[in-house]
Amino acid sequence: MTNLQIIASEVIARELLTEEQVAEMLEKFGMLPYMTYQEWKYKGYQVKKGSKAVIKTKLWKRVKNRKKDDENEEESKFIMVTASLFDSSQVEKIAQA
Repeated sequence: MTNLQIIASEVIARELLTEEQVAEMLEKFGMLPYMTYQEWKYKGYQVKKGSKAVIKTKLWKRVKNRKKDDENEEESKFIMVTASLFDSSQVEKIAQA
């Protein structure tokens, strides 16, 4: 399962959206409005102070390890980590100075 599939199933299981709504959003936008703090920050949004995660689940995270044999060579693998997801109502656009 991909992270997007995991999030979609969590959203449906918690009755935040229906299967039809999820399918429609994925078709229109290719994503759902539930992201980690870091993902929102990368997109230019700040999670509002005091907001609690709507969903806590396990997602895949890519980690890089240096190979012992060669200092310049890195290998990456994916591990499951606990992730806290916030929805679009919990964020605000970061003001550009």
